[in-house]
Amino acid sequence: MSSKTDKSTHLATTPPESKKSANQPFRNKGLRGRKRQNGPPTSGISITNPPSPGRRRTEEQAKSILMGIGLEDRQLKGAIRRVRKAKQPIREAKRIAQRAYAAKKDLDVPSGRKLDLSDAEELKAKLLKRDFGIWSPQSDYLLRIQKDICSGNITKAEFERRSAVLLDMVQPLSKEFRKAEWKLARTGEWE
Repeated sequence: MSSKTDKSTHLATTPPESKKSANQPFRNKGLRGRKRQNGPPTSGISITNPPSPGRRRTEEQAKSILMGIGLEDRQLKGAIRRVRKAKQPIREAKRIAQRAYAAKKDLDVPSGRKLDLSDAEELKAKLLKRDFGIWSPQSDYLLRIQKDICSGNITKAEFERRSAVLLDMVQPLSKEFRKAEWKLARTGEWE
């Protein structure tokens, strides 16, 4: 019988369920009942929470790593932003440097033969043989391909894709007319 009395005293001392205080843990009621906590942000650096001197030195070392990569301005700004937000700035800078090196390495042709202007000349010869001449959009596109080959900003796969696009361009004049015009230019006779 003593157990019954213990239960009754226990029930009398606990408050009923409806009178819970506002400090109780969140009980999955959606966004209702969740309180925002005032104070400094828990993550990141703000005006009220400046970086420590050690963090500043670490970020400066990471920036020096990024400066040595040779990224363009826009890429460099994004890389610096990523380094500032990272938990380990030097590690993130090294990761960015590794990716940049891999991207530059991919510009080389994997087959061992680099692209040169002779590839563009072969493409030009194909166009001349097929179309009996090169018209304005084709010549502009071919010139762009030649410039990219000279600057080294084109991969073998990109060159093949662009040459396929160039070969898909259709001449506005009929093939018979172009052939007759070609003969006129070579021999001086019109068919």
